[in-house]
Amino acid sequence: HPIASLTKLLTATMLMEHLAAHPEQSLQTTVTITSDDRAYFKRNGIKGVFLDTNEVYTLDDFLMCMMICSANDCAYMVGRYLNGGDAKGFPEKMNARAKELGLNNMHFNNANGLPINAASGRQENTGTALEIAYLAVRAMQYPAIMKWAGTPMARLRADKKNPFDVNSTNKLLRGKVPGVTGLKTGFTDGAGYCIALTCEREGKKRMVLLMGVGGSDRGKRRDEIARQLLEWSYTL
Repeated sequence: HPIASLTKLLTATMLMEHLAAHPEQSLQTTVTITSDDRAYFKRNGIKGVFLDTNEVYTLDDFLMCMMICSANDCAYMVGRYLNGGDAKGFPEKMNARAKELGLNNMHFNNANGLPINAASGRQENTGTALEIAYLAVRAMQYPAIMKWAGTPMARLRADKKNPFDVNSTNKLLRGKVPGVTGLKTGFTDGAGYCIALTCEREGKKRMVLLMGVGGSDRGKRRDEIARQLLEWSYTL
């Protein structure tokens, strides 16, 4: 099934794996947005937090925006960084890593989960529910990922003249459902509304995964189904 921005669970995890293997680099490592990056965003309709030419950000900035507001431009930048400056080659690395993890039904075209235009039509990143659940569990092992996945709102460019508020796409983080810790939402026309919802109450951790929820309500039905399943899970 198409997985939309649940793709970013692998992108974020691969970032943390890379940093663990390269201690000379860290989340404070900086990356500069180039004119080529900006042209690519414009040409392919990639939006997010409006990264601009010559701006400098840390990898943690990108991770924050990926996990809070699902910024597609930031996911692209992480992919470019992890592939040594060439974002085009990153999906190959994603597919190779998926195979290493035994996720044989997954296929990635990019780091963010947006559908791409191909000769055969629009193609989506795909995977199974069980594989996404496995990726979510791997992502949960990294405090840096969970820090931002559980943050309702943060500010990008806080020390600049043009600060930008980053609001979570996970509406269930906003206090109405006790104990929610994350994790990731997604939506494309092909994928429908998706969510990997994580929660902890009195030491008991739960995860609810929904894919392919329909509706034109901006995910309200998805969120309500996820909430009900979560509450039910704590009665077991």
